Amino acid sequence: FSDNITDSRAPGNVALLDQQKCLEWIQKNVIYFGGDPSNVTMWGQSAGASSVGFHLQQQILKYNQTELFDRVLFQSWPAGIQPRSLEQSKAYNRQFAELCGCYPLIDVIECLRNKNATEILQCSSLVKIDILTYLNKPVTVGLPWEATLNLPSFYLQYGNVDFINRYSSRITIPVIWGIDKDEGTLFIDDFVNKSVPLYYAEAIAIVGFLWYPQNVAKISKLYNISLLPNVTKEYHDTIAQILADYAFTCPMRNMSRSLTLAGNTNIYSYVFDYIIQAVELLYGSSHWAPDCYCHVCHKSEMPFVFNPPNVSTILFTAAEETFAQSIGCRWTNFGKTGNPNSLSYASPTWNTFSINTNTSLNLTLDTTGYVSNYRGNPFCDFWDNLGYTF
Repeated sequence: FSDNITDSRAPGNVALLDQQKCLEWIQKNVIYFGGDPSNVTMWGQSAGASSVGFHLQQQILKYNQTELFDRVLFQSWPAGIQPRSLEQSKAYNRQFAELCGCYPLIDVIECLRNKNATEILQCSSLVKIDILTYLNKPVTVGLPWEATLNLPSFYLQYGNVDFINRYSSRITIPVIWGIDKDEGTLFIDDFVNKSVPLYYAEAIAIVGFLWYPQNVAKISKLYNISLLPNVTKEYHDTIAQILADYAFTCPMRNMSRSLTLAGNTNIYSYVFDYIIQAVELLYGSSHWAPDCYCHVCHKSEMPFVFNPPNVSTILFTAAEETFAQSIGCRWTNFGKTGNPNSLSYASPTWNTFSINTNTSLNLTLDTTGYVSNYRGNPFCDFWDNLGYTF
């Protein structure tokens, strides 16, 4: 939180340093709790999945000399959203400090330290919605935290997809990663509430803002954003799908292909495609609730993965409970062995990613099976060609 991002009082990427200390503690102490320090799975969802990716980069490039984990599990990794550059982070930090009344004071950090927790949270809320914060990296709009490249505190040299492609031959550990079918819905509804129509002009403006004007024609053609034949066509779902493809779905396919081509035969990918029956209890009166009643929104898989007992907002049917148990079994078996398959839930067997069919497990209640080349041609082919650099 300083214009001088190398200030030792706020060196940057400190959340990743906190996580690294936790992993180091596990290596030293898990044996005393019956654990095995040579059998550790690092697992995260959304921003947590981004953290897993950053720690994987550290481990593979040997910036941290000790191997802290042995397999990785990514749920809804927005791998298309790249870490901020130094200049982008400086601009973000300046804007945050200005909203807190601490910029351009001589000692920004000391000013921020004198703010109480309530004031810091208020500034965090303001910077999250302040469009000026994101002018140099629009696709991160609404994201309050992003890691920074090229900081000595926790060194990250590459963006997510770039790193996997460059060093795929070194990444030999087992991987699970997957996405929810409608990953973009929740984020676009946060950006433009569903009560506000997104017609042609607004849709084109958003595409130009997030992916730059020079790409508007190509993207609008691919996703059929047009004045014809219906000038009042609504584009919320279309913009949400573009974001889902760019940030979540297509990077997963790209990285799965890269690792498989490099010889890693332990890549498991999935597409989660189910809406909980108790969706109205789960989402309540939140502003994105109605849309998530009919879309498989970001984090839709979480109740099934964690399956928490005695939570009044998560009321499973008998079939949903069985579904949740099957997911928990797959996740647990992966954590134990590096393979999500087990005798308890053998149908269907979760096959590893195939370069020929781009196969992912389709996780849904009644017809869990396989989906081949999900969103691949022409959508992921397009994003692979344009690049994940925004």
